Amino acid sequence: MRAALPVAVALGLAAVALLILLGGGGEDAATMQRETEPAPAVPAAPADAIASTSEAPVRQELGPPKAGTVAADAASKPAYPVHVQVLERHSHAPIAGAYCKLWNAAGTAQAVTGADGRAVLDAGVPGPAEAVVGGCGAAYVSEGIDCVVEAAAAPPELTFYVAAYPERILLAARDAETQAILPDAVFRGRWGSGNVEAGDFTDAGVLPSSDGWLDYRVPVERRPLVLLVEAPGHGGALVFPVEQMHGRAYVDLPPAEPVPIQVLIHGLPPPEPCTVRWQQERLVSFLPADQGFERWLGPAFHPWEQLSEARTDAAGRISLPFVIRESEKYYPRLIRMDFAAPGGIERSIREFAGGLGAPPWVIELAPATAEVRLTVLGGDGNPAPDCRVQLAVEPQDQASVNWDLRWQTGNTDGAGRFQARLHAPGRLSWELRWADSVLKGAEEEALEPGTARSIEIRLPEPGLPLSGRVVHHDGALLRQEASTMQVGAAAAGAAAFQVHAEVGEDGLFRFDSLPRGEYRIRLYLGRWSVPADEEIVAAGATGVELRLPELVTLKLRVVESITGAPVGRAMITVLEQGGRIWMTRVESDGSFVLDACARLLETVMLSEDGYAFNIIRPAQLSAAELEDLIVPLAPGRRIRLDFVDVNGRPVNAVGGLLLLDVPYLPASFPDLAPEALGGWSEPSARWQWGSAPCQALRLQPVDASGQALGPVLELPAGSEDLARTVSLPPPAQR
Repeated sequence: MRAALPVAVALGLAAVALLILLGGGGEDAATMQRETEPAPAVPAAPADAIASTSEAPVRQELGPPKAGTVAADAASKPAYPVHVQVLERHSHAPIAGAYCKLWNAAGTAQAVTGADGRAVLDAGVPGPAEAVVGGCGAAYVSEGIDCVVEAAAAPPELTFYVAAYPERILLAARDAETQAILPDAVFRGRWGSGNVEAGDFTDAGVLPSSDGWLDYRVPVERRPLVLLVEAPGHGGALVFPVEQMHGRAYVDLPPAEPVPIQVLIHGLPPPEPCTVRWQQERLVSFLPADQGFERWLGPAFHPWEQLSEARTDAAGRISLPFVIRESEKYYPRLIRMDFAAPGGIERSIREFAGGLGAPPWVIELAPATAEVRLTVLGGDGNPAPDCRVQLAVEPQDQASVNWDLRWQTGNTDGAGRFQARLHAPGRLSWELRWADSVLKGAEEEALEPGTARSIEIRLPEPGLPLSGRVVHHDGALLRQEASTMQVGAAAAGAAAFQVHAEVGEDGLFRFDSLPRGEYRIRLYLGRWSVPADEEIVAAGATGVELRLPELVTLKLRVVESITGAPVGRAMITVLEQGGRIWMTRVESDGSFVLDACARLLETVMLSEDGYAFNIIRPAQLSAAELEDLIVPLAPGRRIRLDFVDVNGRPVNAVGGLLLLDVPYLPASFPDLAPEALGGWSEPSARWQWGSAPCQALRLQPVDASGQALGPVLELPAGSEDLARTVSLPPPAQR
């Protein structure tokens, strides 16, 4: 017994030593540990994202195991190993020092890759696990991979391909004309901190800069940064996201120049100084597609520059600093000016800088107006309150229009009255809306300046019912599509009366009370304003039958014509038979599905920057072809046209360009708008097309009313980008 006691003591001491060794850790144990709770997927970002100019990378240091955790000795073999290799995405070079982490039901294991870009993580138990590799300093984006660890099987081998990004961005503001660095530029930042789509931004304040240079250290988790860059005497710029820049980058700020302005009231200077409040849009250097930065960034980063205020001199003159000469990279910017003169005379102007003509600008504060007093009575002769009224004037002289006085809208008061002042002279039209009904009319005599016009409108009296049924093109009863349909009844006459009714599930529709007379009955399908069928019937008719056209579904996929790869986010432009145009984008995989109204479409056109567009006409294709349609896009070219007068000055008169002699494009399709196809633009002096066909083109410039401006332009065939300055003849010769 006594002989056995030293042996027992020795065994006990050895056991204690072993427990101390296993629990105490060591420097090797710091590279691999298991925690009882899951850890974040990516390492924390450096607290100071705008770091010093040191080139040394910021390493993610792994601390010792936490209290209560079990650390594995690095010399021991893991029970369930997972082999991880981290390679650069493009060069496939191994990345040393990358931060790796794995977690599953057993906890969390982490390690740092060696010189060969490899690391081994102990899963602890078999089963599903998730591995993540994070930043090596601020150079790499984190990515994750799911895996399954099985007992008595070969260890899983995970390979991460991560993209390298510049560790630093040196950003400077410079004069857009002289290219000189602006040392007094100010950089205000805002961080994206999560869901950028929902506008989740936090204010970063003024970021430190030196002699006009901002030293920006990209964070590990790639938080997007938006910058507002401003400098005295220059226009401001919004840069978003800054991470799209690389190395040394520049933000060009166009210089502002004093623009002389003369303020007149009825052709004479105001008797006292006028107050002028003004601001101009900021330039946007980078902006994600299809996103409004006002919604994202809030009032602190509104796209307008700071609102300023000044007063005219005794002669009604003032000089305001505006940016009116634009860089080729940016669109012309809008200007807002609010004028307030003695006597309550006010005017607001919102116009492109080029649209106000060459300086000096002459602003007429009291344009010729006329007063319109409208009284609306119901069918019983009593006042009709809360009717929605729109008054509009078609001016005789488009060039002298004060657009903010061209139309006015509002509701009738309790006495059925509505009053407005409108630009004159011109032809007056009006529109009333109440319940589901619309009443339209127009005055034959022109509205003259300085006059007052009183108009009394009596709403139609209720009358007879009108009912019927909507059926399929083959006469079959309607079932599922009914919820997307409406029937409209319109009566022609001096005042066009319109009313709509929903189609019931059984295809039945009914108008309870229509004024006596004949009505044009139209069927509307869902979002389409195009009538699918039309009948002329008298009020009181029953059993009216409207037949649907043959319905099909359009399913297409947009691909590159050479590689066959999908073209995601391509623009799709739809022209309806009635002339209306709407635009959207295909999905990220190039797919697009159009509901069962495709036969009602005149043209479906797909385009993407860098590719020539392609045209589809659903009416010319079978239902089977429309169900599985592959649309190839071939490489295109960029076209830019600058319109000038005989003296070389920009001419803001071109409101559209019509493509001639292009076999796959309808001649009536209004085309080239700045950077987009479809619709008419505000008159402009520069027209750009990012994906024009490579064939020869004949273009006819037209004004906003569709009248030709000068001769047809002949553009040669070719794949090279094309820029041309076009001289327009004087207005008298157009």
